Amino acid sequence: MISLQSYEPGALRVPLKSPVRENRTPGSVRGRPGNRAFLPRYHPQLGRWLSRDPIEEQDGENLFLYIFNHPESRNDFLGLISNAECQEKMNKAKTTGLTNRISQEISNKKCYIEIKCICCEGETAKFGGYTEFKGTITVTLCSNNLKNDSEVSTLLTHEMTHALQYCRNKDRSSSCEQRVCDELQAYTTDGSASSLPPDKKKNDIINRAAQSAQRDCGNDFERAHREAAKKYEQCAVAIQPKVSI
Repeated sequence: MISLQSYEPGALRVPLKSPVRENRTPGSVRGRPGNRAFLPRYHPQLGRWLSRDPIEEQDGENLFLYIFNHPESRNDFLGLISNAECQEKMNKAKTTGLTNRISQEISNKKCYIEIKCICCEGETAKFGGYTEFKGTITVTLCSNNLKNDSEVSTLLTHEMTHALQYCRNKDRSSSCEQRVCDELQAYTTDGSASSLPPDKKKNDIINRAAQSAQRDCGNDFERAHREAAKKYEQCAVAIQPKVSI
């Protein structure tokens, strides 16, 4: 337990056990490393959260509504971007730079792709986004895990890289080895580790690729990590869109 607190009428906070901590947005307080915990910011007698939504009215008029009243299946770690704002940032990002050239090759290859922003639920809420291949390609960005233009652009580049990988070879294997290779290329392409020194950049990309590919490696992170380390030199090469200039 981080702290135990109660509230008197009028939203006055009364500490019951352990030091008082300041109010923050839901999900912003960490317990053990890697875990998130909620402060008791919900007042059952008042029937609402005690602090306003940090994005104000962008996602609706109710400033005290949390994840559309579905806490059992949704989360909002950051609370800083609405679906509409995510969509706006995404539309801007996909028409510039590398992402635009990836989009052009996908279009030239007659691959149909849908890109959308949603408030992700369940297991998918743990990630910034994901790409599905079911006849068409669907790229989904999780607005509840994003907070600015840079994060949207980086994630979109990553997921569009996966879309192009599939578009170039729809019969690609779904093996652990292939998934690891795909993730190594996507993390190299999205530039998320570009500011790191070479040795730290390599380790960061290997770790991220292993985490993303873990499910396709029998939920065995160590196996995914070994494959990523083995295939780094071969697969950690930024994708080069083939488009006419």
